[in-house]
Amino acid sequence: MNHSHRISRASGPNRRIYPVILSRWARPMARPPRSRPNIAKLLDRVTASAWFHRAYEQEGITDDLC
Repeated sequence: MNHSHRISRASGPNRRIYPVILSRWARPMARPPRSRPNIAKLLDRVTASAWFHRAYEQEGITDDLC
């Protein structure tokens, strides 16, 4: 069964959180995502939003954003 349609139909904050999750996982890499200018701009836009900070608070995440 192909579930790829679920990802493509994600909307709002759900779709915007994926780059942040991937960037958090990739922080230990030799060249982390934040070191790439276009990805850094995207992460800045996403992490500046109020919904993002509420989600971090609700989840109890206290370390760096990404």
